[in-house]
Amino acid sequence: MTPNRWAGVRMLQTVHRLNKRCFSVLAETVRTGGAGIDLHAMYGLSELWAQADARVCERAGRCPVLLLDLNFQRADWWKRVGHGDSRSSSISGMPALFTVEQAAPLLREILTEAWSIGRSMPHAAGLIFGMEPRVSSAIADLSVPELDQAAVAYTRFLRPRWEESRVFWQGLLLAAIGADDEALAHAHLHCLQLLGS
Repeated sequence: MTPNRWAGVRMLQTVHRLNKRCFSVLAETVRTGGAGIDLHAMYGLSELWAQADARVCERAGRCPVLLLDLNFQRADWWKRVGHGDSRSSSISGMPALFTVEQAAPLLREILTEAWSIGRSMPHAAGLIFGMEPRVSSAIADLSVPELDQAAVAYTRFLRPRWEESRVFWQGLLLAAIGADDEALAHAHLHCLQLLGS
């Protein structure tokens, strides 16, 4: 029997590339204390984050789900974004984690890829970006100028996915720092379990 190749493999490569950048930005944020939050205190993993060199970022980037989140489970929030409702940008329960200079180029790339994939393979977008289907549709409905505007206007909402899960981040860091691919696969499975819950 000939094995079937998943049509979304190219999209998985896209999320790996984005995750490598996401992880690099997170590591830099931890090392510099962040724009508004001290991730050292949040995770207590500063010694591990300090070891996040290019090799570690590449290994961590293999995660099958985007490691940053922009309210991708909140269809109500994205509906307001799509309607140009200023409340989406003015309400924030937490201070910004990244500077606009750090986050805007990365967020623009994330949103552009989510827009493109959401139009061609919405189910894949839901999986690799951890999006609720209505969020994927809302992003796919945005115009290119609206995507560019959102990439700057909403950087303060960009957060690490599962930021409250020290166990996940510690496991991913340890697996990425090490050389054990099986440990990295376990971190990926943990990621998918968190997404499913």
